Amino acid sequence: MSCPLGVETLPRAEAQPVLDAWHDGVFALGDPFGVWGAVALGDPRGEDVSALLDRGAAGISLPAAAFATEAGARHVRPILAALEARDRPLLVHPGAAPAGTPALAWWPACVGYVAELHAAWHGFAAWVRPAHETLRVVFVALAGTAPLHVERSAARGGPALAAFDPLTFYETSSYGPRAIEAVGGVVGVDQLVHGSDRPVVGNPPVHRLGPAGDHALASANPARLLAGEAAALEVPA
Repeated sequence: MSCPLGVETLPRAEAQPVLDAWHDGVFALGDPFGVWGAVALGDPRGEDVSALLDRGAAGISLPAAAFATEAGARHVRPILAALEARDRPLLVHPGAAPAGTPALAWWPACVGYVAELHAAWHGFAAWVRPAHETLRVVFVALAGTAPLHVERSAARGGPALAAFDPLTFYETSSYGPRAIEAVGGVVGVDQLVHGSDRPVVGNPPVHRLGPAGDHALASANPARLLAGEAAALEVPA
């Protein structure tokens, strides 16, 4: 579900029929497509998460604004607890542009989304990680490059160690080699997973990490994100 549409944040009576219809459609696609489930946030319920995971969802996606405040992060804890109990990951994606966003077509993606992901990354580290120590999470768009601010965060008493969390992953969509290599230089290549905004912005982002980087971003790291220790402990044939 495209979080910028804002469906998850509608009142549950309005959101649920749309979510149900969308899930029916995407689950019907079958292989090779996978599904990140979406849930109504007006009344978040762990049983919604369990039902979607039972249908085959890889995990659950949530709009980044859910983690921008302590109250917001506390509100979605039933979802996070259900994911952690089932050892499934969370995906954090920018949500709907707030009222008053400039009308420039590029503004939400270049300004709003980046700021929202920054806030979500810091909020997750401050309010979610201490309560959900084993929850795996992936931030789209390199979390707006939030880990690059680790030195400033450390100097101001922020959650600098979040940049070295082995259970936090960073998807690369819409960024190219400069940002991918810079974030990888902070968090480690093992925390990067391949992503793209196709067909919105054309071809997937490129990097200069070579064949080993391709294997890490497109195979080994996604396997650890999706399957956790089970993937990490697999021995290649």
